[in-house]
Amino acid sequence: MLTWLLHKPGESRLSLKPCRGRPFGLLFSVLWAMWHVPMFFIDHTYQHGLWNSSPIYVANFFVSIIPAAILMNWLYYKNNRSIMAAILFHMALDATAEAFQTEQFTKCIWTGVLLFISILVIAGDRAFFFEEQKSFIQGSSGAPAETGTM
Repeated sequence: MLTWLLHKPGESRLSLKPCRGRPFGLLFSVLWAMWHVPMFFIDHTYQHGLWNSSPIYVANFFVSIIPAAILMNWLYYKNNRSIMAAILFHMALDATAEAFQTEQFTKCIWTGVLLFISILVIAGDRAFFFEEQKSFIQGSSGAPAETGTM
């Protein structure tokens, strides 16, 4: 429980802001994957259990981060940069797996489902994923906004 309490807020707060407009959220996926690496070496964590079971399931864990990151970033921005939306989405992914007591092979299938949903979201909101986004620091002309007058 302590691991989860320390893990989720940091994961959400540190990783979502810089990733809008980058195709497929790959940068966020890499950051999120690296965030989880230490968990593989802590006894009694989900990731440690994967490490001890099969390399295929470890690979699936990292592959599953790609569609989860795409969907989480999309939800974050579509909900007015809501950290709570991202946290609730992550909790829903975790709770679904726990509630149905899914086996690792089923989680591999679930990764495929998430990939399919991500493709649908990308196809349905191409502007979000592929058009250049203006920085909140830039003005409407694309030049840096003035911070004030003297």
